[in-house]
Amino acid sequence: MNESNGTLHVLPGSHRFSNRIRSRHVPSVFDDVLPDIREASTRLDVKAGELIVMVSGVIHWSPPNRSDSLRLAAHGIVTPPGVPLVFYFRDDDTPDDLVECFELDIDQCVRAIHHGRPSDVPLDHMEPLPTVEHGSSAVRARDGNVRSPQRELGPR
Repeated sequence: MNESNGTLHVLPGSHRFSNRIRSRHVPSVFDDVLPDIREASTRLDVKAGELIVMVSGVIHWSPPNRSDSLRLAAHGIVTPPGVPLVFYFRDDDTPDDLVECFELDIDQCVRAIHHGRPSDVPLDHMEPLPTVEHGSSAVRARDGNVRSPQRELGPR
């Protein structure tokens, strides 16, 4: 992947922002600081056959593929045995200021990602909806700039 075909960008250190409620079915708390995130992100040019492994809480994004070539990407989830995946959901039927939480197995999770609220699994619990202020304060330092990465990406 490279700049023309929409390579992956990451915001180093962003897994520490406590943005654990992430779902395409819940509004992002980082929308108001997307330009800052894009500016502070690191582009990861990857050659065919290379693999990127990261914690899912790292803020990441890819620009559109502007090349004539297909860009393939795969996504995997690793959890300890017996630990359920938590699927977060919110729509107009969800009570104000809350997020619905469902404990799912991998097959149920994949269905829910594509189809929304699970109909075959009971609601496990609800959590407070993260606020926009939470997202912007996590990204912006006191002077209004995005925090600089603490160290370069790579092995420890």
